[in-house]
Amino acid sequence: MDTVDDVMRLLKENELEELKTWMIKIILTKKTLHKFRFLDKYHQVAIDGSGMMSHSKKHCDHCLTKTSKKGKTTYFH
Repeated sequence: MDTVDDVMRLLKENELEELKTWMIKIILTKKTLHKFRFLDKYHQVAIDGSGMMSHSKKHCDHCLTKTSKKGKTTYFH
């Protein structure tokens, strides 16, 4: 996942949107999702909003924490 994170940080916001659009077009072109259509007409879309960021320092008052056995604290948001 570090490699993916490195690449994602290099992309500009518009490039990321173009990449997502391109990926969806490929999936639809290959008819990968056709068997999952609603009423044989509509594609259902689910968005995974469970992303997580971690920080070495406290980011805000809402950060969750995890302390390793060695005593290192990681902050999650």
